[in-house]
Amino acid sequence: MIYLQFDVEAPLPGIYTLTVEAFNDLTTEPVSASMSVQVGDKIRNVHMAIQGDIVNKHTVVHVTLVGLGPFYIIIQYGDGYTDTLNSTDPIAMVTSVDIQSNEQNDIHDIRLKHVYKTGGEFNITVMVSNNVNSLVIWELFSPITTMTLTSRSPWIIRSPGHAVVKATIQGGKDLNYVWNFSDNFEDTSVTR
Repeated sequence: MIYLQFDVEAPLPGIYTLTVEAFNDLTTEPVSASMSVQVGDKIRNVHMAIQGDIVNKHTVVHVTLVGLGPFYIIIQYGDGYTDTLNSTDPIAMVTSVDIQSNEQNDIHDIRLKHVYKTGGEFNITVMVSNNVNSLVIWELFSPITTMTLTSRSPWIIRSPGHAVVKATIQGGKDLNYVWNFSDNFEDTSVTR
């Protein structure tokens, strides 16, 4: 029995038929064997950004991935809901092409909307997989559930004077604030 091994440069990703023929000077016809071979490329990078963070409003999970298809994506929102899509879905189409070190890398820009019905902490998990590799990323997310403002005297504030207003926010994390008195006279916005 003879074992032969050859290294062949793989073509672009796709499905190919590999055929090997063997013959010698005594055979009238070569003996051949064929097999289907799928050539793929690895998923190179996956990034997630979360936009919007209020209960009962749309939260957008923005996934950017670099790599060639075919692939599939599973997004678990952490509240029992899951979205599954693949590289042929219109939402996962190639948005640009990045050429690095003589390798073509398709960039897929995917935005999915989800509504959180309750507050809490949710572990959003994104798994991207193809026949070559899988990448998993996750981010802990906490939407804002309520916000209330209270003041010592919301109707009459002596001028000149100070308005003491207290903001109470439930849920969320790493919050930024913009306070604006809306007097249309001068900029009274305070950002923290």
